[in-house]
Amino acid sequence: MSEIWRSFGKARLSALRNEQCGWLMWLAEEGDAGFSSRGDCSAEGETEFLLSNGQRDVYPTAWVLPLETVQRAIAHFEQSGERAPFVDWHDDGAI
Repeated sequence: MSEIWRSFGKARLSALRNEQCGWLMWLAEEGDAGFSSRGDCSAEGETEFLLSNGQRDVYPTAWVLPLETVQRAIAHFEQSGERAPFVDWHDDGAI
């Protein structure tokens, strides 16, 4: 399990990973509600991730992605600072 943060200008990308899958959050700038990844919307249950401070977070399994997709999204962000176009993103600031 791991927590990764990357920065590109003001933008930041967070990736939580366990042995099977991952979850992404993209922030345009500090204080932004951001966007979070969505995976297989038909998936049920919850998936646990361990943060670097030892905290355990649980997210719906429908929000997680295969590790390969997470790695590709990190690489895309490191090159462009943008959200990966091949990830289904949810606007966390939308009402």
